[in-house]
Amino acid sequence: MRSTTTTGLKALVIGCALFAASSTAFAVDSVSAEVGTGNKSQLYRVGMQWNMEQSWMRSDKAEIWGYWDLTGAVWRGNQFENRPGATQTFGDIGFTPTLRWQGLKHQGVYAEAGLGPHLNT
Repeated sequence: MRSTTTTGLKALVIGCALFAASSTAFAVDSVSAEVGTGNKSQLYRVGMQWNMEQSWMRSDKAEIWGYWDLTGAVWRGNQFENRPGATQTFGDIGFTPTLRWQGLKHQGVYAEAGLGPHLNT
């Protein structure tokens, strides 16, 4: 199962990179990567973000703006069902429109919310 999930994540990353590079209209505005470890588990996630063209509720100090977030992740548990040596791996592909409230220069404290579809394997 792990090789299928890892292969799928690699395909997603390569596909997204090719899509983003195919036209300046789809140029990526930012990329993200996360690595985490915890209670007998690990997380690896990559993402690409595209800013939305408009902002909403702009004031003299802050605005609400948005971006599209495409992510691919792999989770791995090292002690599945509390059995030493038993592992579990699954993947997640998500596409989330996200709204962010932040200062006009996109710096400092912010709050954001997003809701979108995710495919878990």
